[in-house]
Amino acid sequence: MARFFPLFPEGRECVNCGATSTPLWRRDGNGHYLCNACGLYYKMNGQNRPLIKPKRRLVSGIRKPG
Repeated sequence: MARFFPLFPEGRECVNCGATSTPLWRRDGNGHYLCNACGLYYKMNGQNRPLIKPKRRLVSGIRKPG
């Protein structure tokens, strides 16, 4: 007899980033599940957490010829 082990044990997935494991599940204004990171970002900024981090700009210094 085969047992069924669900891929998502809690049956939840973050609607923003797709995470299936988080220390705490939160909800957005519409009641959708968000992972802890996305939920905190939404609470503090009023918008969804960006999925792609902006690239760091390197400060170009004057290089000495070597």
